[in-house]
Amino acid sequence: MRRLIFSLMLLIHTIGYTAIAAEPPVPAVVPVVLAVIDGPAETIAGQLVVFDAGGSTGTGYDWLVLADKNTDGLWRVFENGQFLAFASPISGTYRIVLSVAVDSQSDVVEAVLQNGMPGPDPPFPPGQKWQVVIVYESADLDNLSSEQQSIIKSLTFREQVVAAGHKILPGGIIDQGAVDSEGKAPETVAPYLAACKGKALPRLCISAMTGGEVQTFPLMADEVAVLNFLNGAK
Repeated sequence: MRRLIFSLMLLIHTIGYTAIAAEPPVPAVVPVVLAVIDGPAETIAGQLVVFDAGGSTGTGYDWLVLADKNTDGLWRVFENGQFLAFASPISGTYRIVLSVAVDSQSDVVEAVLQNGMPGPDPPFPPGQKWQVVIVYESADLDNLSSEQQSIIKSLTFREQVVAAGHKILPGGIIDQGAVDSEGKAPETVAPYLAACKGKALPRLCISAMTGGEVQTFPLMADEVAVLNFLNGAK
């Protein structure tokens, strides 16, 4: 009897020990941190754009906007840091930087925004005067903002451009598909229409008063932005 009891106790002890020893250790959960920026890569100078960090894993959003010019007052963060709103009347390249952190881990990502025309601002010396043409697509006119429609339709805006010393060419605010009586692009604006071919419309086109190279840019957000651009305002 004693031997039987001893054997049973030994068996119970062995089974219990084995069950405990067989339990695997629980691995520590390591959070994965990933910073993600969702937003446009290109916009028109002066237009408001929003960047979203909602696709990121983690919290503690920290934003920064970098450029070769002062960016104070051009951007603002809201909704606990998930969104960044940006607008600048000054064209150029802006770097949108996001940092996301969890505990002791962090991740940083950068997006590049082309605001208006890439490159230095202003793209020409202040005080220079220009021949001006604005090219648009009449079928898309209703899709433009009211401010951009005003640029195209407003007589007052044209007077302001002339008063600033620039020259809107005859027929210089024109539909891309406009033709003369012979079915050709009007001679005065033909080089400007050609320069816009294959590019997104509407566009602001300029050339020196003496003629020469035609430069084209995405049409700015409103009349003030166009005048500032033409006048080389910083």
